[in-house]
Amino acid sequence: EAAKRLQEEIQFIKAQKVQLQNKIKQEAEQFRLWKASREKELLQLRKEGRRNEYERHKLQALNQRQKLVLQRKTEEAAMATKRLKELLEARKTPARDNSVVANGNGTNGQTNEKA
Repeated sequence: EAAKRLQEEIQFIKAQKVQLQNKIKQEAEQFRLWKASREKELLQLRKEGRRNEYERHKLQALNQRQKLVLQRKTEEAAMATKRLKELLEARKTPARDNSVVANGNGTNGQTNEKA
């Protein structure tokens, strides 16, 4: 009777052992799948990070080129404005001189013979 009970207990323990081994195996497989999924996600995030970094550098270079073009165009516009003002001033100045010459009153009261 005691031997039979011990034998049943041994069988029960063996069955428990098999169940636990199967459970461990199943959990290990689940962990492996979870870990593989996380590693795949990490690789995708790193790839996206590299792509974003490349895009950022590209946009920075474009921005720098645009700044230089804007600076050059601004300088050109300033020079053109300055030149236009100079031309307008030059146009005004001879008009005053011509009116003086037309009156016959040059500098120091002299007349202009060329007119």
